[in-house]
Amino acid sequence: MNSKMLFAFVLAANICAITVTAEGKVIVQVSFYKVNVRMADKEFDSHEGKLKISVTSKNAQNTTQEDFELTPNDVEMKKDKNYTAIISSTAPLDTITSVYLQWTREAPNDTDSASNKPTLYFESVSLTSFKFRPHPDRYFCPETTPIGIEHAGGATFNFCNSRKVFSLYRYYEVRSVKDLKEAECSM
Repeated sequence: MNSKMLFAFVLAANICAITVTAEGKVIVQVSFYKVNVRMADKEFDSHEGKLKISVTSKNAQNTTQEDFELTPNDVEMKKDKNYTAIISSTAPLDTITSVYLQWTREAPNDTDSASNKPTLYFESVSLTSFKFRPHPDRYFCPETTPIGIEHAGGATFNFCNSRKVFSLYRYYEVRSVKDLKEAECSM
């Protein structure tokens, strides 16, 4: 992706989708987030399947929930891997209180799935907002880490902390050459 395309995408994400009526009232504001699902470094058999999340947010007036399919195509889920997707939500990042994570096998309706419910282990879920200024990532953690989720089951990941990043470059505290090698440039 060249820099002009990246700039156009991030500019569109920052502008969001703000619709204003003739009276000047805002109808909807959509924010774009990168979702990162971190698999645990625990032994389990890899499986083809889909990841889904429900994002719960609270503000002074109400609680809302939005559902997202992170992997529309089946992916092979393995230990110690990250799975990333982009979602658009009407919830501002600082109002998101929890994420419900669910996974289903490649063929969830076959008879084998009804009797054999394999378990995958997850560590955390993070949401990153697309903006041109420092902003916090929001991390969501299960009650116990790692948490095992059976096929067609799910678990709630509650807000557990934030950290400051710059959206185009991640800054790490460098203590050694190894840390410098692990630093990444990403959104």
